[in-house]
Amino acid sequence: YRHLVEDAPPPLLGHLHWFYAYGYNLVDFFFVLSGFVFCHVYQASILNRRVDFREYAILRLSRLYPLHLLTLFLVAGLQWYRMARYAEPILFPADFYHFLLNLVYLHAGWFESYESFNGPSWSICCEIIAYIAFFGVLAWSRTRGKRLPLYGAMVLIGITAIRLSPELPLFNYLMGRAILGFFMGCLTFEASAMLRRHQRANQTTLILLSIALTGVIVMANRIGMKPFLGEWALVMTLFIYPATILLSLHLSPLYRILSFKPFTYLGEISYSVYLIHVPAHMILLTLVDFTNLRVDMTSAFQYGLFILVVLGLSAASYELFEKPLSRMARRRYSAWKTAQQARTSAQAG
Repeated sequence: YRHLVEDAPPPLLGHLHWFYAYGYNLVDFFFVLSGFVFCHVYQASILNRRVDFREYAILRLSRLYPLHLLTLFLVAGLQWYRMARYAEPILFPADFYHFLLNLVYLHAGWFESYESFNGPSWSICCEIIAYIAFFGVLAWSRTRGKRLPLYGAMVLIGITAIRLSPELPLFNYLMGRAILGFFMGCLTFEASAMLRRHQRANQTTLILLSIALTGVIVMANRIGMKPFLGEWALVMTLFIYPATILLSLHLSPLYRILSFKPFTYLGEISYSVYLIHVPAHMILLTLVDFTNLRVDMTSAFQYGLFILVVLGLSAASYELFEKPLSRMARRRYSAWKTAQQARTSAQAG
């Protein structure tokens, strides 16, 4: 909303105040969720050496890079049009140096600690470092007793980077958020696995966790996020988001609700929504510039319509662009891998 309208109250502010005021922190929820999902999908395969680093990288980049590249070129065109006409970009810096960094996922957290071009892509760039660190931790520590301290150490590194906020390559505020969230997700996965192993303690733990989470939310609402929680963003990542994930998985009624197809599909297209919503903003602002179109984003109807358009574009991108390209890349890699194995077997024979 802040990209579309300045100094105007957003629609439904009374009902959606938390999302307008603090919604940007939900990026950290997705960092936590990513760490959890990566443990679920990749941990056993990496530990058992069924997936090497090449395959791991191809699996991730085949999912992430096509849409990143598409939105980068779209945003670059819109930004450079704007700069040619008005001598200033829309929303985020858009010089050619940062374009080159964006091409290879080096535009945030590595050498820079601010957003450029399609601003939200900063988190994907930073999360790639978490992906690499995750593989390194698992490749080095084959046992649970070794990897848990390393997960914890990465959490401490993330907190340190956030609190100090140095402007250093690979050690800065943005990278700290990604590392902290991702490895808290890994620890959350281990906690979930422990709950499944110890059924007797499961119910008691879930009851206590529910009481604690409810109490914190009620008090934060009553007293205020910052006065009650203090470093509220860290509290969200260290406690509230992990507790929410654990309860969502282990409380049957909540798990059944979140398993409904509309919710799971929103999860599937969430990456698309994340990368498409800012280019959609830019397209709308450019159309307004070209046509003198009247847009009132303080209107709940118009803003809701814009959200529906973004969801529709995201679903189309996911079904017609991202999935086909990802499948094609993985098929080609699988064929190459099979050919390599056949060649190795022939040489050995």
